[in-house]
Amino acid sequence: MTHAIPPDAFPELAAFALGGLSAALEAAAEPVRQGWEHRMRVRAAVGDGDGRLLEARLAGLPIDARLRLDRGALARAEARYRLSAGGEETAADAALRGAGGAGLAGIAAAAHGWLVGGGDGDALPAAVPRALAYAFGGSEPAGVVGVTALAAEGEGREAFVRRFLRAAAVQAAAGREALAALAAARAEAVRRLMERARTPPAADGEAADLAALLEEEPRPPPRRRRAPRSDSRALAAIDRVTVRPMGAAALAAALGLTVRGASALADGLVAVGALADLSPLKGRRCYALPDRVGLTDALHPPAEPVPVPPLPRSPSGPEPDPVPPLDLDGLDGELRALLRDADAAIGRIRRRLSGGGDG
Repeated sequence: MTHAIPPDAFPELAAFALGGLSAALEAAAEPVRQGWEHRMRVRAAVGDGDGRLLEARLAGLPIDARLRLDRGALARAEARYRLSAGGEETAADAALRGAGGAGLAGIAAAAHGWLVGGGDGDALPAAVPRALAYAFGGSEPAGVVGVTALAAEGEGREAFVRRFLRAAAVQAAAGREALAALAAARAEAVRRLMERARTPPAADGEAADLAALLEEEPRPPPRRRRAPRSDSRALAAIDRVTVRPMGAAALAAALGLTVRGASALADGLVAVGALADLSPLKGRRCYALPDRVGLTDALHPPAEPVPVPPLPRSPSGPEPDPVPPLDLDGLDGELRALLRDADAAIGRIRRRLSGGGDG
């Protein structure tokens, strides 16, 4: 049996959930935290649309923008994403940050005032998380992405604040679960790499040992410094794609390798299951953690049913006569003879057309 939550409990529930999310973000590894913020910003930028399309576009994958979001919607979503990720503050930030001293309810009331006052709603997906981070003094709780929906026409501030706080509590809890899932995906990728590194080369005849793919050094190491371990760049590659899907060129620039070396490294990680290749097209390779393979579903339009052509008529067997035999009973003699001659002429024509001769 479920009990209705009293409105007075919403601030406490939201504060508890946001505090847990902030603490989890502080404890997370840096690549996991950055990757989680990227995914949450994609979700915030798109709203109710298809976030996979935007993420595929940001990753440089070839997409068909005519799918579920038109080009204009994708461009607006990309602009909202860059506003959130770029740190550029707007007038909405000033309006919400000034209310941060009044706690979560104050931020919610400021968001309501911004919307009913005609403020730009596209600025709130970036301003609300920053205001929450400022209020909590921790990492940016970007998982709260759905509390900035436009206020219903005529909706009072009190009702909006309750809805805001309820959504903040629910989404902060869901964001904490998403953070844990991403951390588990990265840990699994590292586990597969380490397991492969411990496997003797002779035990795997399909490909060269992963260490052989890491022979290329980005630059000669200084004499006083120890050369990096053979798997250090592999771990760095996993961390890079944990943040966001990356193409071979971007991965090469991030790791200080040539494109060929980065592709060989990433392909070796794909072979052991640590990474996934989202776009196996020549010149358009894109790598991510295996949990992002669903992005490829956004690259192709839904399959349309193919019309089935009619089956051809079988050449074997006698062809059925489309003209039924005439019923001549009860007809006058001359008319009966005329119809009989016409029936015979039709039969000759049919046989001639079918190649059987006059017979």
